[in-house]
Amino acid sequence: MTYLIGFTGVSGSGKTTLVNTLANELNKRGYKTIVVQEVARRVFNVFKGKYNVKSLNDIRCNDTMFVEFQRETLINQLYDEQNAIRMKPHIVLTDRTIYDCMVYTMYFGKINVLLTILQSIPLKVIEPTYRLIFLVEPFTSDYTALDDGVRTPDLEHLDDLQVLFNTIVPYDYKVKPASVEERVKYVIEVLRYEGVL
Repeated sequence: MTYLIGFTGVSGSGKTTLVNTLANELNKRGYKTIVVQEVARRVFNVFKGKYNVKSLNDIRCNDTMFVEFQRETLINQLYDEQNAIRMKPHIVLTDRTIYDCMVYTMYFGKINVLLTILQSIPLKVIEPTYRLIFLVEPFTSDYTALDDGVRTPDLEHLDDLQVLFNTIVPYDYKVKPASVEERVKYVIEVLRYEGVL
């Protein structure tokens, strides 16, 4: 059996570092683990080439492009998760979940944008299959990041986005701000407790 474990939360909360470090540790311990890397960044890079955009703000200012971007992100997230599961590892860790796409669509778009996107995808495809979801809490509200065009535009919205993540995402556990080692240790303890390991 393959367990799909999602990691969700605002930009810059340490999801990528946590997921990659955790995957390395689980593989060392003999649990075949695959990581679904952050999809939005890959889709953004496609849009950079296709539409010559410099940041997510450029996409968010154009309603048609925003709908296309969010739809592509959601479809690619679902596809990558299902593809990883087909490889039959013990664990698939996701750096973001389908709920991240929904939170960002609701915050920067409108609820009707989310409904339009969801109506264009067969319902059985978007049925979540996560065994567990961890909400990774940000380190501080004054976090500064490299200006990469993806993470930076969200920094001024972190507090509002955090409220949405806490409200909308059906997470099972919160990962508090701590060192990477402490976070990995905590997640492994939860995975043991939940019978994943």
